Amino acid sequence: MPTLSSSRSSGRMGKSAPGSRRSSCSSVQFISHLATFYSIGIFAAIVQPAWQQEPRESWVLPLIGVFWLTFLIDLALYSYVCLVDTRYKEALPGFPTGIESSFEPRMCDDCGCEVTHLRVKHCQTCGFCMEGFDHHCRYLNTCVGGRTYPAWYAFVALLLLLLATCAYGAIEALLAPVRYELYHQNPAVFWGLIGSGAAAAILLSAFLACLLAQHTYFCIDGVTTLEYIRDQAPGFPSLPPGNWRYAVARGECYRCQDTLGLVEPGDPGEVWFCTICQGDLSKAGVEFVTCDSCENVNVCPLCCQAANSTATVTTYRASALRRRAEALKHG
Repeated sequence: MPTLSSSRSSGRMGKSAPGSRRSSCSSVQFISHLATFYSIGIFAAIVQPAWQQEPRESWVLPLIGVFWLTFLIDLALYSYVCLVDTRYKEALPGFPTGIESSFEPRMCDDCGCEVTHLRVKHCQTCGFCMEGFDHHCRYLNTCVGGRTYPAWYAFVALLLLLLATCAYGAIEALLAPVRYELYHQNPAVFWGLIGSGAAAAILLSAFLACLLAQHTYFCIDGVTTLEYIRDQAPGFPSLPPGNWRYAVARGECYRCQDTLGLVEPGDPGEVWFCTICQGDLSKAGVEFVTCDSCENVNVCPLCCQAANSTATVTTYRASALRRRAEALKHG
């Protein structure tokens, strides 16, 4: 019969040690970067020279200077977000451990680290637990949250300004092509380059505006992307509450002491998480016990077993949780 303490086996820890890094470049990442640099390149190679050569309004040259200063700042933010080590600090050597008295620690089955803070989640793509997890950005291929979230938010805002400027310049070129030397040399190339640059800049600007608006709402509401998508309260993934073992061992809710009722596996699209180990019960498809009187009190079979011991609860991915629950049921 599998036990919760078996998660520290050397084979499991070796699979995804804290030193693991993110996967290689994805197609989404490549296309988004290509479209961004293409839009900026069109502005730099075609639009900007025409702006500089013709007598124009007094704000044009300062706008060009601000554009490239913004580009350098945004490039620095991009480098920070992509290169900074976002691993959960207590998984790194030399960092002190500490936990609030109202919670117990939990163990990550994938990387073997002990989690003592809220909002720490293991990212399957990056291969490690991350502090203050918000989301894994497919376009940068890195986790965002904790220390990197403010920099990422600023990066998105500045990139929106850059691409909006590129879109403005490209649209103006389409409306007044005679100002541009390339138009007189080869009109077909001019329309193709400026038209595609305008389309890319407009689409990227619209996407970034929606993304920035969404995360502004998250900041005001005090939730992360993960909490919003999973419909969970702030602080998710959480930690085991300090008073849960005695009540669950007696088949009672650790909040109101009502009797816990059994729930059979339902629709995988439903949102059910074990409030002890934070395992995804819906995706795992396992039966669990819940309290009908309290909101969001669910306990998986493995945590029901752990309630009778002092073993640290372990957060398993859905497939591992399902296998262990089935082994426990038939063992």
